Amino acid sequence: MSAREISVNAIVYTGFEALNKSLPFILVPILTHYLSTADLGLVAEFTAILGVLSVLTGLSVHGAVSVAFFKLDEREISGYVFNVLLILIVSTVLVLLLAALFSRFYISNGNLPIHWIYIVVLASSLQFVTNINLVLWQAERRALAYGTYQFLQTLLNFSLSIFLVVVVLMNWEGRLWGQVSAVFIFALLSLIVLYKRGYLKITLNTVYLKDALKFGITLIPHGWSSWVF
Repeated sequence: MSAREISVNAIVYTGFEALNKSLPFILVPILTHYLSTADLGLVAEFTAILGVLSVLTGLSVHGAVSVAFFKLDEREISGYVFNVLLILIVSTVLVLLLAALFSRFYISNGNLPIHWIYIVVLASSLQFVTNINLVLWQAERRALAYGTYQFLQTLLNFSLSIFLVVVVLMNWEGRLWGQVSAVFIFALLSLIVLYKRGYLKITLNTVYLKDALKFGITLIPHGWSSWVF
């Protein structure tokens, strides 16, 4: 990769990152105007739980895809992606079972209605699918596709949230449904993109499963530390 290409990609990544960071500044004044302090607290609680559970759903193995991309050929990486998705399915089911197991404890100590905890688990799982798509574009050095896709999801997230909060008057649930809806739509689009690009070869490979798990499980403490500190 030439120095010029590296510079162009760096500019593209930086530009889209700035756009993604700027959108919350537009959303916050709207939310604070239409939502009460208690509502904002529920939104913050949802975001915190989403961050914590996203480390468990998928076990951070999407990062293993970027490493495998440079070690495997095109046919092999498509099988690797499929096995990573299998890990996602199994881990999501286990996290849902854990959520059900500790639901009574949460009801006594949390503020969100319990059904939102299950929605959080599913949302974190769906975001994982989009992360795989983004990781592959990043490995392919397709900065424009990566940045555009990520920005469009953020834009849809905030647009739906504003519509549901301001127009439909759904209060804090409008903000959460806006976020969850955007995650669902882009996860579905990501699956279509992965399939169209030949990255979903149905094959069970224990070597790929072990490799991805070995990579992802070691990142769990790191993922949680970002929320603790």
